[in-house]
Amino acid sequence: MILHENILHHVLPLSSQTRRPTSTSRSRSRQPTPPLSPSRAPSPSSKLEQTFHLTAGSSHPSPWLSLRVKSNASPSHQHPIYFDKDVVEGSVHLNLSDNPTSIVGISVIVRGQLFSVGGDHAPFLELSQTLWSSSMGHPSNAGSRQSPFTGRLSGSYSWPFSIPLPPRVVVGNQSVPLPPTFAPKASSTFIDYKIQVLVQRGPLRVNNT
Repeated sequence: MILHENILHHVLPLSSQTRRPTSTSRSRSRQPTPPLSPSRAPSPSSKLEQTFHLTAGSSHPSPWLSLRVKSNASPSHQHPIYFDKDVVEGSVHLNLSDNPTSIVGISVIVRGQLFSVGGDHAPFLELSQTLWSSSMGHPSNAGSRQSPFTGRLSGSYSWPFSIPLPPRVVVGNQSVPLPPTFAPKASSTFIDYKIQVLVQRGPLRVNNT
């Protein structure tokens, strides 16, 4: 997990590979991908849940934002692992009991992108799911009709999410199977996948992801 406190976006990355037998690439952290059968994916009950936290600094050491994801990763693997046609599922948790905050929206984004020396390419995969927005009213009253929420959020909240991965994506002008994570040592080109939690703070305020 990579959390950058001093820039606009706080990134929570994931590793990805496909069910094809050739999907033996290493993750960006250079940890070996555990072997998995190309013909049979792990059952939902065997999936590992991993949790990634974000704190507000030394003055508030307790996590204010947590992302929990279930994937095919083994306990020794640092990042989540997914196959093509998998579902990226988990939950986002906010703990604002010690620090009430003005927030206008929370969403989850799954992004896949090709990076190379000399310039990055536009994402070939970008899936998002809105978990909550101020137009829905207070998050503790989800599902009921109410006026837009305009105050500060205080307390603890959680939202589940579920984002299916597509079998194919468009890279350039071609439709291709969803490519696996690709980051060989000393290579100038690599493919990276990330899960991002976007916390929108409203006009003239810095967002967090």
